[in-house]
Amino acid sequence: MDTDPEKLEEQFLQQLDVRPLPCPELLAILDAMAATGDTERAETLAELLQESLTTQAEPMPAPELALLQRRAGYRKDAGFRQQARELCRRFQPGGYDLTGYAGFDDPIPLADCLQRLERLLDLVPGRFCYNKSWGFGLIRDRNDFTGRLSVDFGRKPGHGLGFAYAAESCMLTADDHPLAIRHRDKAAYERLRREQPGELLKSVLRHYGPMNAVILQETMIRDLLVPEDEWKTFWNESRRALRNDASVIIPSRKNEPLTFLEQPEQRFNAAWLTALADANEPDRILEAIATRETESETPLDTEETRVFSDRLAHVLSADLAPDRLVGALLMIDRLGLPLAEDIVAAGWQRCREPETLNALLAGLTLRTLRQFLEVSKTKADQETIRAVLDLAPDAPQRVTSSLVDFFTTHQMETMLADRLRPCFQGRGQPSPAWIHYFLRNPDAGERLELVSRAVLPSLAISLLEFRGSKRRKHGDKPAEHLCRTTAIRQFGKAMTAEQRRDLIRRLQRLAQGPAVDLARGVMAAWIKAYPDLAATATSIANASDSEPEPAVRLTSWRSWNEKQRQLDHLIKKEIPANAREIGVARSYGDLRQNHEYKAAKEHQTILYRRQAELERDLTVVKGTDFAGLPHDRAGMATAVDLRLDNGKEETIIILGEWDNEPALNIISCCSERAKRLIGAAPGARIQLPGDESNDESATVISIRELPENARQWLQHTPVNDTQTAKQEATSS
Repeated sequence: MDTDPEKLEEQFLQQLDVRPLPCPELLAILDAMAATGDTERAETLAELLQESLTTQAEPMPAPELALLQRRAGYRKDAGFRQQARELCRRFQPGGYDLTGYAGFDDPIPLADCLQRLERLLDLVPGRFCYNKSWGFGLIRDRNDFTGRLSVDFGRKPGHGLGFAYAAESCMLTADDHPLAIRHRDKAAYERLRREQPGELLKSVLRHYGPMNAVILQETMIRDLLVPEDEWKTFWNESRRALRNDASVIIPSRKNEPLTFLEQPEQRFNAAWLTALADANEPDRILEAIATRETESETPLDTEETRVFSDRLAHVLSADLAPDRLVGALLMIDRLGLPLAEDIVAAGWQRCREPETLNALLAGLTLRTLRQFLEVSKTKADQETIRAVLDLAPDAPQRVTSSLVDFFTTHQMETMLADRLRPCFQGRGQPSPAWIHYFLRNPDAGERLELVSRAVLPSLAISLLEFRGSKRRKHGDKPAEHLCRTTAIRQFGKAMTAEQRRDLIRRLQRLAQGPAVDLARGVMAAWIKAYPDLAATATSIANASDSEPEPAVRLTSWRSWNEKQRQLDHLIKKEIPANAREIGVARSYGDLRQNHEYKAAKEHQTILYRRQAELERDLTVVKGTDFAGLPHDRAGMATAVDLRLDNGKEETIIILGEWDNEPALNIISCCSERAKRLIGAAPGARIQLPGDESNDESATVISIRELPENARQWLQHTPVNDTQTAKQEATSS
């Protein structure tokens, strides 16, 4: 249609002389005139049409109400409200004035009043309607004198509704509405639901409007369109049926609405692009561009390229989750969008941050991770590659294979091997993820010169020995792999007889602890493959029956928890901070002359060594409250009263391995003084180490339970001094 106001006016006047009046065409010209911004001329033409309508022999409520709704947008003066009300009174049934029910007496916008009046005129017996409170219903009776409707709702037949409430809350339901179909022929509706779930879902979206998956489920179950116990089946089948239907948008996220499109062939039209240009929510922008990318093979035109670039620049300026950030950057690369280099570079720099990279390795799909690495390589982005390498030793199991494939494909496997080697050569502890990977791919371990087949079973068993540590929480999977017949044949052949016997010895010891079921399972599988190992297992069992069990190493819960806090602080604060220091130092360039980088890497080695020590200590030493321990002789949880030869008296309190408090004379059971006291009875003569390496003699006066001050010390939780913990970790 023309956009010239003069031509539009000429067309309108020509159509106004036609009889009967072509109301749809006239209203369309008015809309085009208003779209040009000339609402004054549109109102003048609307008045002419209004005069023509009022001279008709029979009232025409539908076009007159449609015209008045348009004029309500053109006219801003208060007087037009009364004029519109008088015009509406001429076509109301039986001479009854319904405008009061429609809200003309209330402070409601005129356009809303006209819409309510139109709805009220259509609420006649025999029509279907829908109310959010009562659901679907059939209008049985209408009384214009009393202003009430009688509606048969499913839960309440013959329910009465006032005109004012009905005009506000009741929506007319089309004859092809799913609720109307079910009301007329329930059997036909059930066939539609079971045989054509996609068509039913499409009909629901067309009549109810856009809804997200959660609201859609609630609505269809509430209105009895789908039984609750059959929803999951209906949902899966309907989505499958509409997978390639361009008339329905089914987003990947639950909180995004499903939408029915009246004209699917115009899905990515100018209106869609305008809506995208006005969008500000990053998720919505990414979803829309991804949909255009995957569902249309047409190349981007100039305007699409401009809008996509502008909106993705906006997305990169937001605080995005790592996976969304990478998704946006990869989208920009795939589409070749001309964004400013500094904006894109800043996005890639955020990806290199240790915390972001950790989240990417843990959360990205493997396909997206591979794309991320490939784009980094294509862009010669060595910083990102090195940052990934820094995190490789602690990479989650799901990405180990992708990392090896990527570095091998691009002839960079030596870099990966050099990064993992310290963990496999005694300066650290390989993660369960990498041990499991090399158990499944032993050729890769030997090709990278990291670990041989003969050593892998021993590493898997070592994870069970660290079972109590948080860092080894996935350590059972590698051991479970050793139960497989193919693994036993593959690794057992590479091991010597002594290595296999040593494996059984370690499993036998583990069978007495928390990993009993898994240890016994692995041991049984290996003995089945190598029957000669049964003799080793039997000899170990017989020896364990006659030999005393090794003493349990104990410390107070106070000291054990303090050690655990040191480990947590190391893992959560110091190691991530060190990783950031490495990243900053790397940015200075030329690593061969970069002293900051070398210092940070050396500090990293110290931190990892300290982490391994703390984890080992926390696994071996157990916490205790010392309850029930004897105090007839000097030992743990006893107070020993001494008299030195110089006449001085002293009390020494012996506690666990890590317990020490000089102010209270609390000493560790592993200290030299405690070792000389342990086992002594009252009256015993003891040689205690002196201050200058000279022993001094003392007599044990008495041995008693822990005094009150020692018990209070045990029950007290010390303040977590993170600075002290950091200094201890560094000094170690």
